[in-house]
Amino acid sequence: MKKLIIKIALIVGLIVVIAAAFFIKYIYDEIQLGKSIYIVIQEDELVDYNAVNQEQYRNRFPRLWFTMLRETEREKLVSYMKENNYRIAPGAYHIYQGSKFKDLLKELKFEEIT
Repeated sequence: MKKLIIKIALIVGLIVVIAAAFFIKYIYDEIQLGKSIYIVIQEDELVDYNAVNQEQYRNRFPRLWFTMLRETEREKLVSYMKENNYRIAPGAYHIYQGSKFKDLLKELKFEEIT
């Protein structure tokens, strides 16, 4: 009987440790993402690689743009856009301050500049 109780206790303990590890990873990922950024690009706006590197203003008010991203990820985005002659297509986007380059590629839509 004691061996059975010990086995059950070990299994329950293992489950608790695994659940705690998943919870800690979830919290860590949430912290890494940082602030949520909503970006709306109007039809008349050209958001090319130069615009991604600059503070943006609309009607004299600063807008939250890509300058809040991690510098390394923003540089990757700028290089990608420059190499492919892309701009970010008009639309609404939701990114995070801690977004990685691969996540930005999934979220943002690009158009070739003609």
